[in-house]
Amino acid sequence: VELAKTIQHLVPSGEITVSIPEAQVYSRWLRFPANTKEHEIKQTIRSQCSQYVPFEASEVALDFIFSGKQGDQQDVLLLAVPLVVLKGYQELATALQCKLKRLELESLSSARAALGGLPSTGATLLLDVGARTTIASWFTKAGLRFSFNIPMAGQYFTAQVQKALKITPLEAERVKQRFGFEAKTKAVLEEAWQPIIKAINEAMSYLQLESQLPTTAVTVIGGSALLPGLLDWLHEQWKLPVAL
Repeated sequence: VELAKTIQHLVPSGEITVSIPEAQVYSRWLRFPANTKEHEIKQTIRSQCSQYVPFEASEVALDFIFSGKQGDQQDVLLLAVPLVVLKGYQELATALQCKLKRLELESLSSARAALGGLPSTGATLLLDVGARTTIASWFTKAGLRFSFNIPMAGQYFTAQVQKALKITPLEAERVKQRFGFEAKTKAVLEEAWQPIIKAINEAMSYLQLESQLPTTAVTVIGGSALLPGLLDWLHEQWKLPVAL
């Protein structure tokens, strides 16, 4: 109710679409024979739901994203939102006197806003670096191919600057934003980013090995994407075009 009061002047009456953070969604890529029909895949997953996510089918809302078929295989992204989470969004819509038309992954919403033309071959990495988490998602012309959440972002970077320079959190945030990957915070941020780089490198290797899908470009969004020198530094890590 308090949230509704805060944003009600921004939301027109009628139907609304809400993007939901990856942290509130259970997702898992599954692989089936290419000749398996979509309704058979859905029925199999529903009947064996607890094998894929820590819930029974009756406790979650399920959705599916079917990627393009490759040879004799069909990849399917399973999405599961606990009903208790869904209830909160439905209550928000009711308080706004709106109808909740759909929920969608935050990465899908971000991609629609941030990605223009996608490459005819390979995938674009959409890197959303916020305050608390970093979301790495790979998109092709066929849509979302892979996504995962890393629990490190702006707040973590600030804490590392504070610790290294022995300054207050407010000062650490200020010098982080001012210098970024330059001057006295360069080495600290390079070290702080290593777990993120490692996780993304592993994902790039997985996509190349499992789907013959190379990463050909990177687009960075989110508040922490504005750190001075970040784009050039990421380009050095991957030797790929990096855009804000």
